[in-house]
Parts: sequence; structure tokens; C-alpha cells
Amino acid sequence: MSSVSRSVYQKLAEENKRLKKDIYLLVMKPYSGLSVNARAEWYKKFKQDQELAQMLHDYAVQYVKDNPDSVVAKLAREFPPKK
Repeated sequence: MSSVSRSVYQKLAEENKRLKKDIYLLVMKPYSGLSVNARAEWYKKFKQDQELAQMLHDYAVQYVKDNPDSVVAKLAREFPPKK
């Protein structure tokens, strides 16, 4: 078993408490003001993550188009993404 510092453990424990609180609000009190705030907060976070992923994808596709002789482009042609 690997050792984990107390500060790392405490940080993860606090994050776990916050996540459990948000889950409780969303499940047990779906129409309260706090759950609406939690839902908006998580929606914003997931939307930002989605936009970042799309931006990185678009950048990677453009890079492959602009640099057809690069190693990345060759690998992309050799191993196309599965749909």
C-alpha cells in the first residue's frame, strides 16, 4: 500500500464531502434554491470541459490538415478514430 501524505488525504476528503453534499441536494431536494445553484455550477463546469475538448479536437484536426507529413498525421491516417 502506498503512503499518502495527510494534506493530500485531507484535501481529497474535503472534496469528497463537497461532492456528496451536491449529490444530496440534486437527488433529495431537486427543487430547492441550493440544488438549482449546484446544478448551474456543475452545468457551467461540464460545459467548459466540453468546450475545451472540442477546441482541442478542432486544433488537432487542423494541425493534421496543415501538416500532412508529420508523424501525428501519419498515425492519424494509420489508426483512424473509431465511431
